[in-house]
Amino acid sequence: MTLGDGPSIGQRIAHYRRMNGWTMEELAELTDDFIKRDVIANIENGRKKDVSVQQLLSLAVALGVPAGVLVFNLERAVEPSGLSITNKPLNNYDGIKWLSGSLRRPEYDPPRRAANHTFDSLQLMKRADHLERLIKSYEERERAQLLKKAKGAEAWTSDDELILEMFMDETRNLRETREDIVTRLAEIGIKEELDG
Repeated sequence: MTLGDGPSIGQRIAHYRRMNGWTMEELAELTDDFIKRDVIANIENGRKKDVSVQQLLSLAVALGVPAGVLVFNLERAVEPSGLSITNKPLNNYDGIKWLSGSLRRPEYDPPRRAANHTFDSLQLMKRADHLERLIKSYEERERAQLLKKAKGAEAWTSDDELILEMFMDETRNLRETREDIVTRLAEIGIKEELDG
């Protein structure tokens, strides 16, 4: 499969495999032999043009690259990809973002409920993940302040007490915001697997 001008999926797989310094056999082993060496050879040489989604994802994981860079030409990021959304051509970079769910939601005419649901859900999950990282950062800061407090009263000042209270308040606020997002996800039918 080739989108626009440029290398095929097979050529991109070969490119990233060589970049990693691997043989086809080594790549096959990294897919837990889900994809045999001969199949990889046929994909890379263009004899096998119908790569399944499962094969594509398995190869991307084994290569350590996002699946989007096997589908869209990262080396020609600003060139047209051959696809368009709402009659607007996608360049290769936007194609990679679209495939990963990080492209801004397009305005379809007529509106597509599935698109709105998917993009909104992905954005909420991304926000929940970001909040989880912030919460962990603030918890680490809280622990550092509490360790300082435990070392002795002479090292502990009223400013330190205010800083600790600020970290604790911010952590509590972040948790509440994250819980609101988890509730919104549940309301639209997304089970929250990110609970931290």
